[in-house]
Amino acid sequence: MGILSSGVAAARARLAFRGCRVGFGARLFGRCRVSGRAGIHIGERLLMLGGTAPCELTTHDGGRLEIGDRVFVNYGASMSAHTLVRIGSDCKIGQHTIILDCDYHDMDHPLHDGGHGPSRPVVLEDGVWLSARVTVLKGVTIGRSSVIAAGSVVTRDVPAGVLAGGVPARVLRRLPFA
Repeated sequence: MGILSSGVAAARARLAFRGCRVGFGARLFGRCRVSGRAGIHIGERLLMLGGTAPCELTTHDGGRLEIGDRVFVNYGASMSAHTLVRIGSDCKIGQHTIILDCDYHDMDHPLHDGGHGPSRPVVLEDGVWLSARVTVLKGVTIGRSSVIAAGSVVTRDVPAGVLAGGVPARVLRRLPFA
């Protein structure tokens, strides 16, 4: 990446994230669809690649999407917050990852009545790595420095410093560096 392309990426981030609270040094290579801008808070030095497939950042009425410092988001990642999605600093989000604090259905609140079902906060603590095509569902906390294997669906909390994977994700082993 040259100085020119990095400058273009910084300008693209300023344009894409206008109306959001954004820290210093955000860069966007490619595209990102953004809605609910007032509820989106991005820390310093975000690096987002949206070239192959655009990323999506969405907040709904009253929702907050908080992204920490030095976070990397790969192409096609989608994050949606009805209540709260918090991504800690130094996290890595793989391509086509989905993070939702609401699963958009509930037997007591049918979609045709405008109900999207209950939402519960999602928290990724600092240093979490979500591999490609991971889905993180409502109410989940993933502990500091944990890694989630590609293609996993995370339906319940994951402790700090572990490798988890599968559908649904379960702890596979402790990580030596945690």
